[in-house]
Amino acid sequence: FDGTGVSGHINHRAVGSAVRLLAISKINSKIKMSYELKSVFVLRKYSSLLDFYIVFITFTPYLMHLLFSHLIPLKLISSPNLSSMLLINTPKDYMVSRAAFASHNSQFSWDRYVYLVASRFMFINELKYIDK
Repeated sequence: FDGTGVSGHINHRAVGSAVRLLAISKINSKIKMSYELKSVFVLRKYSSLLDFYIVFITFTPYLMHLLFSHLIPLKLISSPNLSSMLLINTPKDYMVSRAAFASHNSQFSWDRYVYLVASRFMFINELKYIDK
């Protein structure tokens, strides 16, 4: 998570801060690269696959590169300098995510159904590189 924690939840913000601290720390040299999930405005957050068009415009140069390169997995699109990445769930990945979500009964309430259908994060995730 980034500093906003996607939903603003204190636990999400804390996880983001902890990962950032570990990533920039000189103490732990085992961490080579770290990324954080980019938060978006609430209307984009609940726009489901419609947000793909906005993301598509941002990543068009990288998508064009992908079309001409068979070396990059379809689900992972990155900028040439790896400063940002785009993760796209396939329909199968989406169903696996739903099943994982459903296995946590304490997390499965009526509003989570809305999230599963409407949240772009079930389909599209943008990651930003954490500079050391």
